[in-house]
Amino acid sequence: MKDVNFIDLWSPKKNYRVPRFHTDDGEFTVLLTLEACEKAFAFLTPLDSGNLVNLGKISYATEKFNAITVFFPNGSSTSVAKYKRDLIHQHIKKL
Repeated sequence: MKDVNFIDLWSPKKNYRVPRFHTDDGEFTVLLTLEACEKAFAFLTPLDSGNLVNLGKISYATEKFNAITVFFPNGSSTSVAKYKRDLIHQHIKKL
């Protein structure tokens, strides 16, 4: 962040303002949708309708009757859609 010259507010749509970062390499702003994040971070995989996951960072996964959850080294977790189970099956711990 030491490369930031200044930050101002930008309006990508009416009545909506987000930070815009100005650097010597150009102007950058926050990504506003999961779809935009998916395009920008192609190494992340959608495992459920509301997430993008770095498969290489998964520590383990659990599977219960109605839910699959993946866990990361820092203890955080997120859900996995049942139809995406094949993408993380090797991480599932037997409970």
